[in-house]
Amino acid sequence: MDETVVLIQARLGSRRLPGKVLLPLAGRPVLARVIERCRAAAGVARVVVATTEAAEDEAVAVAARDQGAEVFRGAAEDVLGRFAAAAEVFPAGHYVRVTADCPLLDSGILAAVLAAHVAGGYDFSYNEVPHDYPRGYDVEVLTRATLRALAADRADATTREHITPYLLTHPEGLRVYRAPPARPGRDLSTLRLVLDEEADYELLQEIFARLGDDAGFGLEEVLRLLEEEPALAEINRAVVQHEPPPPASPAQ
Repeated sequence: MDETVVLIQARLGSRRLPGKVLLPLAGRPVLARVIERCRAAAGVARVVVATTEAAEDEAVAVAARDQGAEVFRGAAEDVLGRFAAAAEVFPAGHYVRVTADCPLLDSGILAAVLAAHVAGGYDFSYNEVPHDYPRGYDVEVLTRATLRALAADRADATTREHITPYLLTHPEGLRVYRAPPARPGRDLSTLRLVLDEEADYELLQEIFARLGDDAGFGLEEVLRLLEEEPALAEINRAVVQHEPPPPASPAQ
């Protein structure tokens, strides 16, 4: 059971841009863009959309199935519990965590982080966002054992909602892999290529209009576009990213 399942975290109840995961992007829902990019990554066996049991998220489940993804529905606020429950229904050796607000996710980056994770026998692997990669390119990989232990041991609100901050701040006892930077020596933290607000949506529409509507283009193509047209990055420059509070310490 060493295969890999991608778990895409998706719901309609966004506080800043409600319904964002089903907004049209180059003729298809944002969620469809995320699914197709996950499916295109080498090493991925199954793609599962982990949404909530809320009535409004039936639309998410329908859209996911329309795109050929499998669906799990669980707790709305306890995202870690939802992921752990999904892992019991879809057993695998490794799980990639992706959020549905990242329609530019690079399949090659996902595949590279996953390959290094499996080859190195790591418990948790990730790429550093938002420093080595822009926001919107997050890839995190956990073993089945790591996900199970985290769900069983951690009760703090930050971990239950955001899952991995605790692993990043308390890696003791874990084999952890951090992917190399996308552009060594360059801080990419100022680039927002994620969908949280209307300005983000406007930028994503401009990018897809220029680069095409398939899953073939990756981060390098986007970076080159923004270098050629720097005014594009100004579209959502004023958006303030909301960061989760730090997770509780082990003693808590």
